[in-house]
Amino acid sequence: MRLQADFRVTRGDSFGLSVKLDLDLHGVTALWGLSGSGKTTLLRVISGLENSAEGELSIDGEPWMKSGSGVFLSPHRRGLGYLFQEVGLFPHLNVEGNLRFALNRAQGRRPIVAYDEVVGLLGLGDLLKRSVLSLSGGEKQRAGIARALLAQPRLLLLDEPLSALDEGSRFEILGYLERVVSKKLVPMIYVTHSSKEVARLADQVFLFEEGRVKPLGSPEEFLRSGETDDVVTLVRASFASYDRQFEMNELHFSGGSLFLPGPEILVSQVRVAISASNVSVALSHDISSSILNVHPGTVRSIVDREIGQSLVSVDVGGEVWAAKITRKSVDRLGLREGLPVFVQVKALSLI
Repeated sequence: MRLQADFRVTRGDSFGLSVKLDLDLHGVTALWGLSGSGKTTLLRVISGLENSAEGELSIDGEPWMKSGSGVFLSPHRRGLGYLFQEVGLFPHLNVEGNLRFALNRAQGRRPIVAYDEVVGLLGLGDLLKRSVLSLSGGEKQRAGIARALLAQPRLLLLDEPLSALDEGSRFEILGYLERVVSKKLVPMIYVTHSSKEVARLADQVFLFEEGRVKPLGSPEEFLRSGETDDVVTLVRASFASYDRQFEMNELHFSGGSLFLPGPEILVSQVRVAISASNVSVALSHDISSSILNVHPGTVRSIVDREIGQSLVSVDVGGEVWAAKITRKSVDRLGLREGLPVFVQVKALSLI
């Protein structure tokens, strides 16, 4: 799906957004930026809920908006799914009623997913007969995602869907979203200010800054760009096994195994985000340590960062891991380019 846009939105002297994009929408496109930078406004223009934009917008060559020519496709004719921070389920219907309503409204649209598949993907089987008024925040969001998918949209817009949830619920919903994303059912545009969500879900990232949009590339490039508070290594791994006794996932990547505690991971391909602040460097492998994730590597570069700190890049099985350590530690260990070392990261710090 190709999105072409060239428009401006202004509101008095306090807000201005200029968008010029020719974008191949595939997988998950993440929109990153500070609150008030225009991310939600772009979604509203795409969905047809914002009629103050001046310019043009088209999807796959079909004009949806063209100022001065009278072209403005109404929201219900655009065939989009839109998930807000507040889900807005119908309170007079139970979960199943909400899902069936979306399915019925989608009659005539190209089907992308079946009812039973969505219920299974989002683990809603036990919730179907529940009143939406009795659902937790995480359960409501799962039902909201399912309802948006059952509308059989050609494009799904998600506006910070996890921002109102607690940390545990966000972790849970991210797992379900990963299952949906892995099916490649429909392209998504995902607004967020969470680097964790970008790391786990995004295929490409765009930055909103000073009223303009610019590409940041892949999630790996985004996490190295300095736009986040910390340098993060993104490791792509595959699920290997689950130890129910210790509630521990084992993942395989090019440099060996990673151990990640928590519930069993439900997808075969996994992204693991590792903060540079949680990675340490050693000259030998201490088997008496409690740290499970210890991997041999080779120092590629050492760059001085903040006062008294250095960023050490280490080649681990062909992937570059970043470790933020003190300059004193660099000196004490005699770190230099080409030196064999071990990187260590606590399992509890992995995302």
